Amino acid sequence: MTTLVETPVPVLVLGILAAAAFGWLYMTMRRPGYLLGLGAVLLVVVVGVLVEWLVVTDREQVEATLDAAVAALEANDIDRVESLLSEGGLRRLRPRIRAYSGMVEFDEVRIRNVEVYINDLTAPPSAEVTLDGTAHFRHRFEGFPYNVYSARFRVELVKEPRGWRVEDVYGDPQQPYRPE
Repeated sequence: MTTLVETPVPVLVLGILAAAAFGWLYMTMRRPGYLLGLGAVLLVVVVGVLVEWLVVTDREQVEATLDAAVAALEANDIDRVESLLSEGGLRRLRPRIRAYSGMVEFDEVRIRNVEVYINDLTAPPSAEVTLDGTAHFRHRFEGFPYNVYSARFRVELVKEPRGWRVEDVYGDPQQPYRPE
């Protein structure tokens, strides 16, 4: 069911197929009932796309939190990054964030292959996200030979009253800094 409010593609594909069928029937038989069916299909498609646009699922909220974190990192805005952390995340991640922000200045941060798993059975609800992340940065100290880091990450989030917040981030220890 959530697939229907995650993306408009199923509604659009089914609507196009049904509209094509009603259009073909109307063109071959010239009965006005098929034209009414075509209008009904178009109305259902418009309502379905509108519902998809208005309903924001937990998965979309998690992805929005990750996008906000990427934008904050690219802007090198540490306060905005910390605002996306949960209470537990502040305790665990603030020292790492402060240490890395003193060493590097981010130029570009990209995430891809984002896989979100929502667990509503925990209190509060939690999410586990795996993603591929790449960061291009400038090191604040001379002589550091690397300016790109790319790895597979696991991000844990919790749902708080102010939205989804990052609880912890785990990188791949087998993937150290890589030269450009």
